[in-house]
Amino acid sequence: MNEIKVRRATRADVKILVPFAKKEILKASHYNSAARQAYSSQVSTAYMRGIVGGIGFAVLAFNGAELVGCLWTSFDSSDRSVMVFEWSLVNRHYRGQGIAKRMHKLAEKRAASQGVRKIRGDSRVSNYQAIALERGLGIRTIGKLKKHWFRQDYILWEKQQR
Repeated sequence: MNEIKVRRATRADVKILVPFAKKEILKASHYNSAARQAYSSQVSTAYMRGIVGGIGFAVLAFNGAELVGCLWTSFDSSDRSVMVFEWSLVNRHYRGQGIAKRMHKLAEKRAASQGVRKIRGDSRVSNYQAIALERGLGIRTIGKLKKHWFRQDYILWEKQQR
């Protein structure tokens, strides 16, 4: 097995990022089928080009040439000092190896270099792995939404940048 490499995505990466993200979202067990379909359909080439082109950024994890993880962000529409972590996805065969943590740390470093002072996001209440990762990264829960998007429960979280 090759060493996992984590790096920022480029525009050229969009062609592999979009199908990977769609496939992983469709397999996300913490979401009901309506949520998986809706979220997957939002991931388009145009959308991801916008993310990589400046409305945020993406971080990718590779095992050799194989894309095994991704994370993407966007800036808050009203305040570029606030960043939203949209999705963090790791192929199930690569989970438990610290890939998500490495992607989050690189994304936090990149966010800080762009003047971000606060990172926000949400997770499904049933996604214990994500919640454990977030706690380990110093992310704090700021609220819970009952039967919210697609009638599922979510936690809202944030982290102050130093």
